[in-house]
Amino acid sequence: MRFSQLSFPARSRRFFWIIGLVCFFALNTAAQTTSTITGDTRDTNGALVVGVQVTAKHLETGLTRTTTSADEGRFVFPGLPIGLYELQAQANGFEPLTFPNVRLTVNDTTAVSLVLKVSGLTAGVTVNSDEALVNTQSAELSYLVNALSTFGLIRSTVTSSRQIQLGLRVTC
Repeated sequence: MRFSQLSFPARSRRFFWIIGLVCFFALNTAAQTTSTITGDTRDTNGALVVGVQVTAKHLETGLTRTTTSADEGRFVFPGLPIGLYELQAQANGFEPLTFPNVRLTVNDTTAVSLVLKVSGLTAGVTVNSDEALVNTQSAELSYLVNALSTFGLIRSTVTSSRQIQLGLRVTC
């Protein structure tokens, strides 16, 4: 029987079956061309790091997605197109991290563990003083010892003007 010879209800049933099959295959095909990147963020000691901004960049198309690691240091990028990605992680107090060459294949979930290094701490000390740092008027050490013990840097007994007991013996 030809399609034109069918009654209206039979034609509409066939038409909806064909549309249904096309939609089913289209959804299956679309579902298979995406993948997921998941992972966690830790420091060099293995502790979870929360609040890390993680960016996934598709190297072929330039598509960029950004998320933040949750309470357990976990992050997820669902529904990413297949291809080669580069992950970047940034957090306060840590050095920026780049994790290259994360390859996603069809309907794949790739797990990545990002280990962040603590950034170097820098400190500066400024001393403003009008006092002489070296006593050039005499060979006496009591000036230095008194100044250091005033700040709590030396707790010792002075046995003579030429000997200090600190676990080592200093003589002049």
